[in-house]
Amino acid sequence: MPRTAHWIHAALASVMLLPAVVVARDCEGLDWEEGDAARVATVTSPETRTFFLRSASETAGCPSAAAACRLRAFLVPDDEAIAWFVDGDYACVSFSGAKGRVTSGFMPVASLSLAEALPATTQADWLGTWSRDEAEVRITADGNAAIAVEGDATWGTHDAERIERGGVHTGTIERTSVALGKSPVVRFAMGADADWPDEEFRCKVALQRVGDWLLVDDNFQCGGANVSFDGMYTRTAD
Repeated sequence: MPRTAHWIHAALASVMLLPAVVVARDCEGLDWEEGDAARVATVTSPETRTFFLRSASETAGCPSAAAACRLRAFLVPDDEAIAWFVDGDYACVSFSGAKGRVTSGFMPVASLSLAEALPATTQADWLGTWSRDEAEVRITADGNAAIAVEGDATWGTHDAERIERGGVHTGTIERTSVALGKSPVVRFAMGADADWPDEEFRCKVALQRVGDWLLVDDNFQCGGANVSFDGMYTRTAD
């Protein structure tokens, strides 16, 4: 065997022995974990389509460039999305379309420009009425260093039969005062005693302002069955 062939054979063998890059977490999008601070991700890849990629729990070996990992949804250059976390070469990203439909999945970090996560926000950043399909969150000033949060959500309003039989479920965030600190993520438990220790069935909410969005995550205890305030909201009124 020629010397060059020996070298190629050895090189291929060494590549085959390299450990696979494993992304430890699934990309669950809006079900963001405590401690995550989201940030704006802008698509900078020159490719006309940058596809969302599946998590390992959906398809073994994902996320990767393999065709089996590719979702049908994609972003185009200059699209802005939310990056929830980065794990190795991939970022967990969510995008809200024109009709409010949210798509989540991994994308290569090399295809994105990731803004720095803001260490804190001003009171003015929060104020206004924020909406997504079947939910609204209203935020007003409460003194100089706090905000008051309240909101309403429904589940089932797109089902005519459910509406007719009175089966639409509702949820409420009662007006709760929340102090603003140094963290970009604001967390509270609903009610007058917002700092009361954990209670299994108490409505708990996390908020973050990123780019043009208000991000909301709750524990599915803020209303009737299937009702959740989770989502990417846009400001509809100051």
